[in-house]
Amino acid sequence: MAKEILGLAVLGGAVVALLSLLSYSAGAAATNGNWIGPVGAKLAGVLLTWFGMTAFSFPALLLLLGMALLLQRTRKLRVLEFLGVATVALSLAVLAELFFGSIAYARVP
Repeated sequence: MAKEILGLAVLGGAVVALLSLLSYSAGAAATNGNWIGPVGAKLAGVLLTWFGMTAFSFPALLLLLGMALLLQRTRKLRVLEFLGVATVALSLAVLAELFFGSIAYARVP
């Protein structure tokens, strides 16, 4: 029962992250225009600053994690697997930035 509740919370976090990224706009009045509010504006700003356009993969990853928890299809994650996934994610973020350069997302500098 606890995993199902955690799965629903993670699914809610995925929706919040996606909506905050989709409605993000840079600037002083950005917190008023974000669909999630000031928290969503800050979350989207941090994700886009740290990870660039690959920040849009985080809601998808949260969705997969939430569904796995909800359906109770989880397994023990080893430290090396986690480090490998984190390394690949960061490498893809760098490669995307190098390949695409500066991508102009609506109202993002």
